Amino acid sequence: MERRRSSAGSERNGEMVMGAVKEAKIEGELFACDHFNVPEEQFIFMAADHFGVLTIQYQAAILEWNQIQKDLWEYDNELH
Repeated sequence: MERRRSSAGSERNGEMVMGAVKEAKIEGELFACDHFNVPEEQFIFMAADHFGVLTIQYQAAILEWNQIQKDLWEYDNELH
């Protein structure tokens, strides 16, 4: 006899997965904020060492670090 999940149960699981993804993304972004002043190559190694390369946290950290660098460059160039 095959047992099926109720739609409410699968919705709950979907919410838990999305919550975990959001939490992982935020964790990576916070890592980037804490280490924005580290040179790019060093930051990439630090993030890989901390999270592992194929993780949501790593990808989020790299994207956020790049965004921070872009924002800082733009801000600096507006002043000059």
